[in-house]
Amino acid sequence: MGIKFYRARNLISSNFSIRKTNQILIILCLLISSRFSSYSQSSAFSFTQIPLSNTDLITPGRGVENWNGVSWNNQSGGGVMVPSGNTKGLNAYYRFDWGVELETSQGVYSWTKFDQQINAAIDAGQMFSFGLMPMCSACNTLGGIGGLTYPPYLHNLMQAEASNSRDWYYGAGGLWVPNWNSPNYLARYQALLNAVAAHIASGSHNGKNYRDVIYYIDIRGYGDFGEWHTWPWYGTEPTGRKATSATLKALIDMNLAAFPNYPNVIMAGAYDPGGASLMPADVSYYALTRTNAWGQIGWRRDNWGDPGESNILDKNPGSYNPGSGSVSFAPIIMNKYKYAPVVGEPDNSMTNISSCGSQQCDLPNEIKLYHATSFGNGNYPNTSDPALQANVMAASKLSGFRLILTGGNMTTTLTSGSVFNLTLNWQNIGVAPVYENWNVVYELRKSDGTVVWTGNSAFKPKFFLPQASPTAASDNFTLSSIPAGTYSMYLIVRDPVNYKAPLIININGRNADGSYLLRSNIVVGTGGPVNQPPKANAGVDQIIQLPTSTVSLAGSGTDADGTIASYAWSKLSGPAGDVITSPATANTNITGLVQGVYLYILAVTDNLGAIGTDTMMVTVNPPVANQPPIANAGPDQNITLPTNSVTINGSASSDPDGSIASYLWTKISGPTQFTIGNTTQASTVVNNLTAGLYSFQLKVTDNLGAIALDTIKVIVNAAPANLPPIANAGANISVTLPTNIANLNGTASKDPDGTISSYLWSQVSGPSTAAITTPANVTTGITALQQGVYVFSLKVTDNSGASNLDSIAVTVNPASNIPPVANAGTSKSIILPVNSTSLDGSLSSDPDGSIVSYSWAQLSGPSTATVTGGTQAVATAANLVAGLYTFELTVTDNQGATAKASVKISVVSSGIQPPVANAGADQTITLPTNSVTIDGSGSSASSGTIISYTWTEKSGPSIVSLANTSTNTLNNLQAGVYIFILKVTDNNAATGSDSVKITVNPAVNQAPVADAGAGISLTLPANSTTLDGTKSFDPDGTISTYSW
Repeated sequence: MGIKFYRARNLISSNFSIRKTNQILIILCLLISSRFSSYSQSSAFSFTQIPLSNTDLITPGRGVENWNGVSWNNQSGGGVMVPSGNTKGLNAYYRFDWGVELETSQGVYSWTKFDQQINAAIDAGQMFSFGLMPMCSACNTLGGIGGLTYPPYLHNLMQAEASNSRDWYYGAGGLWVPNWNSPNYLARYQALLNAVAAHIASGSHNGKNYRDVIYYIDIRGYGDFGEWHTWPWYGTEPTGRKATSATLKALIDMNLAAFPNYPNVIMAGAYDPGGASLMPADVSYYALTRTNAWGQIGWRRDNWGDPGESNILDKNPGSYNPGSGSVSFAPIIMNKYKYAPVVGEPDNSMTNISSCGSQQCDLPNEIKLYHATSFGNGNYPNTSDPALQANVMAASKLSGFRLILTGGNMTTTLTSGSVFNLTLNWQNIGVAPVYENWNVVYELRKSDGTVVWTGNSAFKPKFFLPQASPTAASDNFTLSSIPAGTYSMYLIVRDPVNYKAPLIININGRNADGSYLLRSNIVVGTGGPVNQPPKANAGVDQIIQLPTSTVSLAGSGTDADGTIASYAWSKLSGPAGDVITSPATANTNITGLVQGVYLYILAVTDNLGAIGTDTMMVTVNPPVANQPPIANAGPDQNITLPTNSVTINGSASSDPDGSIASYLWTKISGPTQFTIGNTTQASTVVNNLTAGLYSFQLKVTDNLGAIALDTIKVIVNAAPANLPPIANAGANISVTLPTNIANLNGTASKDPDGTISSYLWSQVSGPSTAAITTPANVTTGITALQQGVYVFSLKVTDNSGASNLDSIAVTVNPASNIPPVANAGTSKSIILPVNSTSLDGSLSSDPDGSIVSYSWAQLSGPSTATVTGGTQAVATAANLVAGLYTFELTVTDNQGATAKASVKISVVSSGIQPPVANAGADQTITLPTNSVTIDGSGSSASSGTIISYTWTEKSGPSIVSLANTSTNTLNNLQAGVYIFILKVTDNNAATGSDSVKITVNPAVNQAPVADAGAGISLTLPANSTTLDGTKSFDPDGTISTYSW
């Protein structure tokens, strides 16, 4: 037959009495009996609802909360007293002060206060909810810093960030305010959430796990008390300190990530487009549609009873286009109770009397309007008012779920091994559903309370919405083999993790263990072989995201002692409009799903009529909010005329969940003169700009139609006054004759705000007029230089006609004087009576000048000769007598340098004469020439022949190797004067001697080359530089001194 879930409506009354529809009921009972052959006659249930007039303040999962450890019956001024009975049901709530009660220093957490609060809840059998306040203007200041109510270490971290990222001091309120966008703030708040989540996951008290005690968790993290508003500093945030959409979404996500398996709720300020919240529409939509593994995010308000709050709730004007059309916020807010808790606390003034004239008179009305499940006593007044207790009690009765049973039936006579049916008519007459997991359990008990059989109903109270008429939940069970006898059937709604007391149903007859007696005197008899009921498998729960609105269900069934005869799918709960396409097959599709939570049941029937059931849940989440694109118009730009164009580039724009479909550039302010090259490209050129401040706006549209804007400022500065060029003629030059050319180089010249358009070289002064080869070029040669100092000028002209001069000195040094070369001629012999001879120095010379004077002198001899023409190149020596004379010639050049040479005159008596040695003429060389040949072959022997030559070195700067031959080539001579002696011997054994002088002049010194480095340009305020002359060199020596 399968399980039937039907509306009781007109079929049965609340006590299942038979009135106007007796015939229909009889038919129904006959149908049930005919389909289940082992059933006995069914008997109807009758229940009595607890009237709303009864005292009702404490109910688990609904009604009032015990806030921050303050009891409802312990308010000053009397206030509301806790009624008797069910005193363990009141839930607890606490909002923790981050810096005072949780994190004592960075990463060091104290769990004393947290454990104190949750342990007290466990001891009282309460569920525990909490929030983590980022700051608290009413709390104690920390770290000795006035107005600081969050951890001092976090304050120090933010103060070390860039100026626009630091926390800031709100002077009017004497309060430090975090920079919500600060990377340090976000990282540390996330670390706090994760630390609390880890503590909950591992903590326990008296055998109860903390994780089983949590009811819901506030998403705080933003605003004073974490209430998602900017009061009291509204509108005074410094640059960079107003929370961005990305920051606010990140705070939501980090809470959902830390606590994925619990309901999360957020302050209603998150939906407020005005007031002190000014919440961006994309953030409000995000908060309304974001989910975690548990489901959607609920909302809270901490001023219940204030009718002005309707402006952000049922009268909320906000909307957002997620890419599929504009979505209004008010309907989502008002339907939120169907999917997540709506909670809070009354307004702290407690005096609003806008609609009914007494203290907190609006509180009951708002509980009904917004379907609130619970509210706390954190703002409970310190004054007593006769009407207050009644209004708060009325609000408590109206809040949350209120489950009742209106009737039902079951078989009164059972047989072991047989199938029986048990049906209960459930109705939620509250304003909100149950948000927790509960198991509806049937227990067959003996008279002493011993449970002999247990059956779990397919009905689940979670998300069972308020409704005008009851829903019949019918379960078919197979009774196990139990002894025959008389028993009683009980109903008990249990917590799956065995923490909470059984769920309260608002009917009379609750027993001490939380159970309800359904039927007593149930007779159980024995039967034949027990048919084992089949097992149904409805498949895993599924979660889909709109616009997907269809799911496929894959069911199956097994039967240990038979076969599966039929399948039947039906819906237990969920929004209307869905269609089960093939309810009688194992596999089927469900179409037409809308946002919400659906519960479907698969009933499988075996060949003997036994039935097994299983349920599966389909959660349909709202469509993912299209995240808007992020426009990035690029950094602001600054140009100076004559540059009059810029490239504006928006290619860094992005879309976090799609793509950029179009770009649009427009000018929103600035001078009228401009041209945008292509307004629809990501990057384009803007031309024809004039002096002024332009603002260009980039609009990007994503693939779902969402848009984002960004602007770029372009500052166009007026063209500055033309700066003259800077002429640089280069470093001064020095050359030494015979070099008489040089190169002038003006390439180091420049123009700070333009270009050099022309160069012009000219001679300012000098010993002669030099030839400038290309005077209009940046570089040129100069020729025909003479000894002296020349000054040349370089004139440079820029593209605006301004000019500048620089000069360079060219020093032409005289050539180094090479001394003359004296040549006294060759030695000679005369034979008496000839007693005179000529002295010839005409072969003397000067390599770089001329001989200006000659001077002959006798160095040695047997007598003093008479020298005539002693100042002439050719002179005469007379009155000579036999012997050897030496005459010396001194020559002087036009630079005053002198040189000497000697010649020997041998005067021989008539008859046999000794040989006459002739070592050759004196010689002069200049390094690097360092070799000469000395030649004694001019020696003679008038009375015989020369048989030997002997050379010796008389003096000199180095020792020279000599051979005893008529000639010798001398190598590797050094600067200085060498004297060599030649001794010749003839065949008569007579000898003669002569000397020769070799003068070796040092190499001519070449002037050093000075190099002062390239020209240098500085831009103020830089006013110093380095002058570098290290590239100066000396081609034939070393640099001995520098002088700048």
